[in-house]
Amino acid sequence: MIKQDPSQPDISVIVAIVDGGEALRTCLTALANQRGDYDVEVIVPFDQLSQEAAGMAEDFPDFRFLDLGVIAGNMVPQNALDLHRFWDIRRSEGIKVARGRLIGLVEDRGIPADNWIVSVIELQDQTGAAAVGGCADNGYDTIWNWAIHICDFGRYMAPVPTGEADFLSATNVCYLADTLHELRPLYENRFYEPSIHAALQAAGHKMVLSDHPRTTEYRPRIPTTTLALEWFHWGRKYARIRCGEISFGLRVFRAAVTPILPFVLFFRHLGNQRRKRIYLRKFWLASPLIFMIVSMWACGELVGYFQGEEPETL
Repeated sequence: MIKQDPSQPDISVIVAIVDGGEALRTCLTALANQRGDYDVEVIVPFDQLSQEAAGMAEDFPDFRFLDLGVIAGNMVPQNALDLHRFWDIRRSEGIKVARGRLIGLVEDRGIPADNWIVSVIELQDQTGAAAVGGCADNGYDTIWNWAIHICDFGRYMAPVPTGEADFLSATNVCYLADTLHELRPLYENRFYEPSIHAALQAAGHKMVLSDHPRTTEYRPRIPTTTLALEWFHWGRKYARIRCGEISFGLRVFRAAVTPILPFVLFFRHLGNQRRKRIYLRKFWLASPLIFMIVSMWACGELVGYFQGEEPETL
């Protein structure tokens, strides 16, 4: 590939540490063994909660391990929302130092296929999109994991025809660096992809989703009560961020209709799987847990709308 700037990598890949440990090592190994002819820099931001990453630097000498020191005010995470803050900050700081023409994001529990980098580069070059995203496969064939995967990645499950999309996942996405850097005020403190993607679309940029770039999610099992609280806090986060983007009247309306939200979300997931057809049996087997998850999300949304905007989350 001919480069206008030989010092600029074709792509910078930011690895968000979510699980750490062996999950991180497996993800980095997958990135070290990618196929294709390109220049890449892999950036692994770590902090006080993920110091084990520093011990892997000798095993991956070509990767950049970015020591962020103490972040998030040295807070001790108490819930899923607190943990997500660390993931968002790691992504943000990695993006700020990235040198590539493109900037790709993955997380350590989502193992990229051996052609992931080639796939995102080719997809971006072919479409000219400001952002391209791929699909996530479920790595654990259990009812528990299918429930989580359908709720978290239902619309990113293959098959997905290549085409323009309104949404992409921060676990499998690639941006034109120059375009993303123009939005730096939005990720100065934390990277929240819905806000980034809304800004891209508002500026007239195209986003493309395809099932060519693939990752496989290996979500470790946690107690169901912990899972329920996790989705409650994620729903609360979503609502509090939305409070800063919508009118007070719409906020009241959305709070008022949250009792029907679990049914809306459940049938939305069902519709996704009926269109894909492949995983419909998995959906029905996991349906009780799926309904519990979307119900906890709805409860979180309701609380978030009452709490209102939280500037620190933006």
